[in-house]
Amino acid sequence: MADSGAPQWLTDAVLSGLQRLVALRLADAPALDMIRLTGAAWVDALATEVDLDNPEGETERIREGFALLMRQRATWPAPKHLILAMPPRRRRWPRALPGAAKAALPRGAGDPETP
Repeated sequence: MADSGAPQWLTDAVLSGLQRLVALRLADAPALDMIRLTGAAWVDALATEVDLDNPEGETERIREGFALLMRQRATWPAPKHLILAMPPRRRRWPRALPGAAKAALPRGAGDPETP
């Protein structure tokens, strides 16, 4: 795939989802020889819609979005359909609280290792 400047994890997640859609043989699907170019267009469309600093969380959102599309679509979707199908972002909590904030909490409450 041409280098779009997108991280490899995003390209991999999109191509994996598109390959699964191709396997469904949906109506209006692109020709097989066009799937890599189709993937590049989808990566470009998604690059501004995902948190590029959260590859694990965003890969999961993309996977879940494609899973929903595979259950609901009878025709080939556009990137906007995936964006709409992706679940909301899960809140990312900091690994540890800054010293002053941690001191204000009950003992052990701000420590990620504390059960």
